[in-house]
Amino acid sequence: MKVSICAVFVIFISFNPLFAQQIDLNAKVNLVALNAKKFTLSQLRKNTASVVIFFSPECPICTQMTKSVREMADSFSSRNIKFYLIYPGKYYSRSHIRKFQKEYLLKIDGFRDDNSELVKILGAKVTPQAFVIDARGEVIYSGKIDNWFEDIGKRRTIITEFYLQDALNSVIRHREPAIKETKPVGCFIDIH
Repeated sequence: MKVSICAVFVIFISFNPLFAQQIDLNAKVNLVALNAKKFTLSQLRKNTASVVIFFSPECPICTQMTKSVREMADSFSSRNIKFYLIYPGKYYSRSHIRKFQKEYLLKIDGFRDDNSELVKILGAKVTPQAFVIDARGEVIYSGKIDNWFEDIGKRRTIITEFYLQDALNSVIRHREPAIKETKPVGCFIDIH
């Protein structure tokens, strides 16, 4: 009987929205603005959903994903879904990141997370790693952008799963994403 009660509790936790990751939209984070005004978590309340993607100009997977990210940001902007690129750490200067965003035509607000504050709040581990956050601060998806990269050095020739896009389409339809989390593949974020 103990096993079945435990199994029911695990199922309850897995599917109950009360156990989803919730972030405090009143929490203060100090991010360095690269091409936009100051970032506050409270501004996420204005968006139907917000997409926070941890990125790095030196990560080969990030550079490969720039076109997909750019196209999604453009495509979903009319639906009040806003994208933010977060560059963890102090490794890259503002000018380096601006040059990277210009080179890859990323007209997305970019911020440097010098002290890994947002990294810690969201639990980001690698770049690129995407988080979809609703207007209440609930993380409704986290992980890969798609399944192009199965692992470091293992890339598919055809993308068959569009995790981030599917999650955003679910938001538009007022549904929960079928897949709420995937294990991201990329360059590790060094937290000091």
